[in-house]
Amino acid sequence: GLPYYLARWFCGGVLFTGFFCMMDTICPILYLEFCDVTVDSIFGTFDPAKGSFTLALFWGSFWNRPVNRLLRTLYAPTRKYTGSLIAKATIFLVSGLGHTYALNCCRQPTWMQLSVLSFFMVQLPMMLVEESLGLKGTMWVFLAVYFTIPIFVEPMLATAGI
Repeated sequence: GLPYYLARWFCGGVLFTGFFCMMDTICPILYLEFCDVTVDSIFGTFDPAKGSFTLALFWGSFWNRPVNRLLRTLYAPTRKYTGSLIAKATIFLVSGLGHTYALNCCRQPTWMQLSVLSFFMVQLPMMLVEESLGLKGTMWVFLAVYFTIPIFVEPMLATAGI
């Protein structure tokens, strides 16, 4: 029933959040060890409080910083020529397509690919709601991400056979 899925999605969200946070930690350590460069020179200065008050800051400054930095090179020129809304939509589409491509390479069903793509595409309307209602705060970001996490986590859990 519903309590089962709520617990499943919450636990899945915690597991995947932990995985990505671990990867965000390992990458800078590996760069430092093998490339002899500082973490800040690659990923920028990290301020965890900076990414916890709005979805825009969460996705734009806090989450998955290596990919985030790469996507900024696409965001800036797109924003210059099309405006902020189209640039944000482009970034979420590219990110969603990247995740969808990975599932496609693993020959996962179309429903899984579309579900993961949907997770990224729903973030823009959530950001628009945030902006129009002036929503801010750690609890808002937590609820907004975890309200949408089932459409990302369920395909991952199914892929893992859980």
